Amino acid sequence: MEDFENEKKETSPPKTFADVAKIQIAKDKLTAVMEFDIEEGMTFTYDEVVSVLEKNKVYFGRDEELLRKVAESPRSYSHENLTVAHGSAPVHGIDGKIEYMIHSSGKTGPQEKEDGNVDYYNVLTLLNVSKGQMLAKKIPATKGTPGKSVTGDEIVAKDGKEARYQIGKNVLLDQEKVHAYAAIDGQVSITDKGKLNVLSVYEVKGDLDFSVGNIDFVGSVVVRGNVHPGFTVKAGGDIRIAGSVEGATLEANGTIEIAQGVIGQNKGYIKAGHDVKAGFIQDALVTAENDVIISQVIMHSNVSAGHQVICRATKGLIVGGSIKAGESVLAKIVGNATNTPTSIEVGVKPQLREELQNLKKEVKEHTASVLKADQGLRFLDQLAMQGKLTADKKAMQIKFTNSKLLSEKKLAQSKERLREIEEMLSGMQSARVECSGIMYSGTKLVFGSTVRFIKENYSRSAFYLGEDGQVTSTIL
Repeated sequence: MEDFENEKKETSPPKTFADVAKIQIAKDKLTAVMEFDIEEGMTFTYDEVVSVLEKNKVYFGRDEELLRKVAESPRSYSHENLTVAHGSAPVHGIDGKIEYMIHSSGKTGPQEKEDGNVDYYNVLTLLNVSKGQMLAKKIPATKGTPGKSVTGDEIVAKDGKEARYQIGKNVLLDQEKVHAYAAIDGQVSITDKGKLNVLSVYEVKGDLDFSVGNIDFVGSVVVRGNVHPGFTVKAGGDIRIAGSVEGATLEANGTIEIAQGVIGQNKGYIKAGHDVKAGFIQDALVTAENDVIISQVIMHSNVSAGHQVICRATKGLIVGGSIKAGESVLAKIVGNATNTPTSIEVGVKPQLREELQNLKKEVKEHTASVLKADQGLRFLDQLAMQGKLTADKKAMQIKFTNSKLLSEKKLAQSKERLREIEEMLSGMQSARVECSGIMYSGTKLVFGSTVRFIKENYSRSAFYLGEDGQVTSTIL
C-alpha cells in the first residue's frame, strides 16, 4: 500500500502557477489583486504570470515591473496581496453655474464691531443697477472623461449639468442665452430658487403706521423707521426695515432684513422666500426658505429655515420655543440654567415627504393622460390615412393633441420637482447642530425621526446623526 502511495506521488504532474495563484478584481474594476502560495521547488516565468492575469481578463494597467519581480523571486512575494493592475478612474464633468456680476457691499445684516457692539445703522445697502447693466453670465458645464477598468472596459463618466437661468421681472438674455441684463433701472433681487429680478423699490421715509397703511407691492419695500403692531407688508422682492417690527406681518419673496429686531407678541408672522436677517427675535413666528441669521437672541419663538438657522454673533442665544432647519442650527448658547424647554430640529422638512407622495400620484396621472392621448391620436391617424377623418374627428384630433402637450408639460414639471425633493431626501449628512458655548439640559434635539433629550450641560459641542442612527456629539 505504501509503495502505491509513493508511486502516485511520483506520477502526479507538477503544479503550475495557475494552480496556486488567485486573482481578485475589485467591484469598481479599478484594481486587480493577486495572491499565490508557492511550493518547494516551484518556478515559473513572467509569461506564465501574464497568462494567469489574461485568463482572469486583466488586460489594462498591469504593473509590469512588479510582475517581473514576482517571476524572478516568487518566494519573496508568496502569501502577499499584490495589486498587479490599476485602472484609470473616470473624471466626471463639472456642473455649469450662473455667475452673478453684481455684488452687495458685504453687509448681510446687523454687523458686530470690534468693541462687541452691533451696528444697526449701516445695514440698508440697496443693490441698485442701471438699465443695460450686465447682471450675470452662464459658465458652461464640462464634459466628463471616461475611465478604463483593469479588464479593458470603458468606465462611463458623467457630464456636468448645464446651469439654467431663472428669469424674473425686467431681466433680458442675449441671443446666446449666456448673459443676463437689466431691462430697467432698479434693485436686483434674487428670490426663491434663484430667480433673478430687477425691481423698483417702494420706500417709507419713517415708521409704517396709520399714516401709511398696509403695503402690498410687486417690488421691494424699504421702511426707514419701525413697523407698528397690526400692520402688514407684502413684497414681491425684498423687505428691509431700519428699525424694529412689533406684532406685525411681513411676507417677501426675497430677503427680509430687520436692522433691530422682532417682538412678535405672538401675533402676525415673518415669512421670506430667501433669508431672514435680524438683530433679535422674541415671541415670534419666523419662516425662511433659505437661512435665518440672527446676531443676538432668539427667545420663545417658532423659527423655521430651509437651510440654516444661525445665531452666534454677539450673544448668540437660543432659548425656549422651537427651532427647525433643513440642514443645521449654529449658536453660541442653547437653553439656560433654569432648563427652559428648547427644541432644535434639523433635517428635511416633514412637508416635503407629503409633497413627494403627491408628486408621485401626479406623475402617474399625467403619464396615463399622455398614453390616453397617444392612443386616440394613433386611431385618428389611421382614419386620416384611409381618408375617413370627418370634421368632428378632426376636432377630436386637435383636442387630443392639445391634451397631450399639456400633460407632457405638467409631467415634466412634476418629474423635475420630484427629482429635487428626492435629492433633498437622499440623506442627512449635512444635518448638524453646533453650540460654540454651552448647551443646557432641557434642550431637545430632533434629527428626522430620531430624538435626543439633553440631560446634562455640554460645552463647545457639535451634534450629528451617527452611523448607528443615534444622535451623537463631538467637541468643537
